[in-house]
Amino acid sequence: MIQWFEEKASLAIGITSSGLFLGFSFGSVVSPYIFDKYGFDNVFKFFALLTFIAFVIWAIAGKDKKKLESRRVSFKEGIKQIMASKNALIYPFIGFFIVGATLSASALMPSLHDFNNIEKGVIISVMLLGCAIGAFSFPYIAAKYGIKKIASGGVAILALLLWIAFYFISPYTLLLLISFLFGVFLQAGWPIALHSQETEKGVTKENEGIAASLFISLSNVGGAVLPVLTGYLERNMDIAFAGIAVYIIACFILWIAIRR
Repeated sequence: MIQWFEEKASLAIGITSSGLFLGFSFGSVVSPYIFDKYGFDNVFKFFALLTFIAFVIWAIAGKDKKKLESRRVSFKEGIKQIMASKNALIYPFIGFFIVGATLSASALMPSLHDFNNIEKGVIISVMLLGCAIGAFSFPYIAAKYGIKKIASGGVAILALLLWIAFYFISPYTLLLLISFLFGVFLQAGWPIALHSQETEKGVTKENEGIAASLFISLSNVGGAVLPVLTGYLERNMDIAFAGIAVYIIACFILWIAIRR
């Protein structure tokens, strides 16, 4: 992304993050249908075929724009420069909680109400579709109205309120709407935080790859750790629900802690 879009890399990453969640959404909605009609094995065969097609497209079309110039900065020196900002670890931990909350919620939501298999798949799909739209649209909104104001004051609070509403509301149609909006506001902060990480004090063209890697790596750690913790808490559904609420509240607190 950096070599193709250079200073606009964050925007491109936001777009591809949106595409990732569109894929998640598509998989969640079609898997139950394939399973019911063609069996468990064919679910894996279908997505293996899509993976192969994606590989072929990338092999044909995914060519380097130009030969990259060597950027001579060691990992140790790059980290030292990045840590000059007081926010250097705050943004990655925002990513940690957003990704962890997203995956935890997508796993827990079908169990919070009495859904059949098709309804479970649709609920997850709609939520992840919302994530795609949030990741795509909110960087533009944040740039216009102010990053911290939108991300902390609006997005995190609305995601928390929608999460609570999903727990207490029963009509399926309303749950679909809530699930979609929850995904929009939950995921909206991720590309904003990544962009903020890449434009912080101490981040230069030479070390922006290290800054982005720090953010994405810690986000992925959240995606690995928090769903496991939520699965353990799922022995008591109320506690598991509260756990995800805590993840979202943590995002809000971290946004408030950012110093400009």
